[in-house]
Amino acid sequence: MPQFRDNIYTGKFVASYIEDITRYPEDIPSYWIKEYVLPNKFELKIIDIKDVLDDPNFLEYYDSFIPRYSYSDFDGFYWDDNDEPAPHVTENTLYDPIVIVDNILIDGYSRAATLLNDGAETIEAFVKIN
Repeated sequence: MPQFRDNIYTGKFVASYIEDITRYPEDIPSYWIKEYVLPNKFELKIIDIKDVLDDPNFLEYYDSFIPRYSYSDFDGFYWDDNDEPAPHVTENTLYDPIVIVDNILIDGYSRAATLLNDGAETIEAFVKIN
């Protein structure tokens, strides 16, 4: 997991974080970063993971969740749902913070769903400051 030193972060920092941890950054719509991330400030905090279930879009995703990555004991790597190696995924990256704006999960669907499935009670999140 990246090391964070502060509790308050700019939208520019969070946008860069999202781009850095996303396997295919070109899949991130620029309007989404401009509208929901850049103009805001975020607090990094630990939240109850079940709170993300209040987001109806995430709940729909979670109800039909199929793990995106699986660990192979054979080679010690994670593989994606297309049976491609996922070298960017490690045990630690599953715990990278998610991003929440106005009680809506905007980044980290797979991480949140995986941790919920694994029985985690909390998750670290960048939460927009109102």
